[in-house]
Amino acid sequence: MNITIIKSTYGYIGFIPFAIFVIIGSSNAVNLTDGLDGLATVPVILVAACFAFISYVTGNIVFSNYLQIPYIEGTGEDTKDDDYQKFRKILTLLVCISFLISSGYWINPYSSPYL
Repeated sequence: MNITIIKSTYGYIGFIPFAIFVIIGSSNAVNLTDGLDGLATVPVILVAACFAFISYVTGNIVFSNYLQIPYIEGTGEDTKDDDYQKFRKILTLLVCISFLISSGYWINPYSSPYL
C-alpha cells in the first residue's frame, strides 16, 4: 500500500490514524515476539541501525551517488546554527540530564553491583 494514496484520499487527518495504527501494531508485534526473555532487543537494534544508516546515506550527496541510492534534498545534516537549533540542543541536554536524575544514578550510583 502506497502512503501517498492514503494522504491523497483521506488527507493528513486520515494519515494520523494510519500512522497510529502502524506504530501500535509494530510495538505490539515486538512485545509478542519478545515475551519475557528479551530476545527481541537485538533485532530491534539492528533494524534501527539500518534505518539510521539509510537515512544518513540518503541525506548525503557523496554517499548516495557512490552507493547509487536516491539523494533526498533537505534530509541531511543541518549546518545552520539558528535559534531553533540552539533550542533543540538545549532541550536534548535537559532531557539527558533529567533521565540521569530520574534514574537515580546521581543520587545513588553504588546501588547496583554491576556499575
